[in-house]
Amino acid sequence: MPPGRYAAARLRPPAEVSAARDAHGLRGEGVCGFKPASIGRLVSAVLRRRRGQLTDEEVGPLTGFLLDPDGPPLVTYLGWASRPAAT
Repeated sequence: MPPGRYAAARLRPPAEVSAARDAHGLRGEGVCGFKPASIGRLVSAVLRRRRGQLTDEEVGPLTGFLLDPDGPPLVTYLGWASRPAAT
C-alpha cells in the first residue's frame, strides 16, 4: 500500500475496541474477520500498485476481500454494536 496509508499507532486490536465499546454502554452484536480470498492475488495487486500499474480503487476488486464469520478477527475485522433499550 502507499506509504502512510496505515499508521500502526492508529490500529486497534479487538480487545481494545471491545473495552471502548463497553465503556460507552454499547453491546457488541458481532465481529467478523475480513480477509483476502487469495493471498497470492493480494500480493500481486499490492506489487502492481507499488509499480504504479494499478490505482487504489483497483486493488480491492482484484484482491476479492470477503467476510470470514467463522474466522478469528486477527488483522482486519468488522463489527457492530447497539445501545440497549432503556427500561
